[in-house]
Amino acid sequence: MSAHETTSSGDLVAPEGRRQDVRAILTLTATVLLTLALVSYDARNGSTNLVGPVGHRFARALMLAFGLVAWCLPFEGALLTYRLFRRRSAMLGLATLASTLVVVVIGAALGHLLVEPHAVWGASPGGAVGELLGEVLRSLLGFYGTVIIGFAILGSAVILRTPWTLEETAQAFVRVGHAAWTKVQSLFAALREAWAEAREIHDEEIRLSQPRIMGVHFEDHEEPEGQRPASVMIPTPQPKTREPKAAGAQGPTIVAPKETKQKPLDISTRSKPGGRDFRLPPNDLLDEPDSSVIHVDTEVLRQNAELLTEKLAAYGVRGRVDEIHPGPVVTMYEFEPQSGTKVSKIAGLADDLAMALAAQKVRIVAPIAGKARVGFELPNDVRQTVHLREILDDRRWEQHSGALPMALGKDIGGQPVYVDL
Repeated sequence: MSAHETTSSGDLVAPEGRRQDVRAILTLTATVLLTLALVSYDARNGSTNLVGPVGHRFARALMLAFGLVAWCLPFEGALLTYRLFRRRSAMLGLATLASTLVVVVIGAALGHLLVEPHAVWGASPGGAVGELLGEVLRSLLGFYGTVIIGFAILGSAVILRTPWTLEETAQAFVRVGHAAWTKVQSLFAALREAWAEAREIHDEEIRLSQPRIMGVHFEDHEEPEGQRPASVMIPTPQPKTREPKAAGAQGPTIVAPKETKQKPLDISTRSKPGGRDFRLPPNDLLDEPDSSVIHVDTEVLRQNAELLTEKLAAYGVRGRVDEIHPGPVVTMYEFEPQSGTKVSKIAGLADDLAMALAAQKVRIVAPIAGKARVGFELPNDVRQTVHLREILDDRRWEQHSGALPMALGKDIGGQPVYVDL
């Protein structure tokens, strides 16, 4: 009989425990769903909610009603789930519902009064309930009276929901604060130690990066002559470098134009083929040039050579200007590139160099005939006038053997140019 009673009693206890487990699982599920709905709540876009349209609408209703205090409900669900799994009495009695309602409502009113009145997730900080209750209490008790009484009621409700007294709660806060302060102190100590170590490593890297002067250390004692190792001098091979030209030490060589060979020449006595004497008009009919000597500003030419070398280096072409040939209209800069530089790479830089040097036009002679150099013809800032008389007064015009010679002008070096038609 007693065995039957025990069995019956066990049958009665077991279903109650299973029902409590089921309630715990359901409460946990509802808490997780509510948390996900609140976390992913977006007032402007409900399609992003993790719990779908139902979760979005439920979260929106809570946020509009209670504002930020709606987050108390997931914490309440977590506490209820914990008590159910621990087999504690966790039935939703009148006291539990009343205390939860007080926490939510008073918290909403305090949130409305204390938090800036900006929209939080599309709702006010305290929601519609907090705004209504907060304004009513402020009209009756004022701002400070409402805040003081509200925190007193909120603290009492929280204490009633927990198994600890006020003293135990204060002691718990003190212990938690002390533990947190200890952790913060240890964290700052670790940070200071890590900072000091990083500083030492940085100083060591700077010290190692600087060149060191190795001195010679002499010992006070000398080894016997027979024990000294023989000194072997191994010469360090020097890299093969191209010796610069003597003129390049002071910069590029400026090749001045040769002076035009002029003499009083009566070209009217020149006879033409065919046996007939023909007297050409005298040169005195032409204007006499002011001077046939080109005045060269060497400093400006050297500055232009340096600027040209710098701009070419910016385009990946390195080398040096060896010679400068000033002319009446343009100046030729003979540039010797480094070995391995492709001529085609230099030939395509005419327009880029003209823009970089602010020149009207740049003509590139790549390469110069008979030389391993590239010529850059840049227009002069001040152009000289080439007179026909100075070309016709040259001895080479008289010595020209053409049947029908014609004077064209001067080349880049300032020398007369004649052709035979």
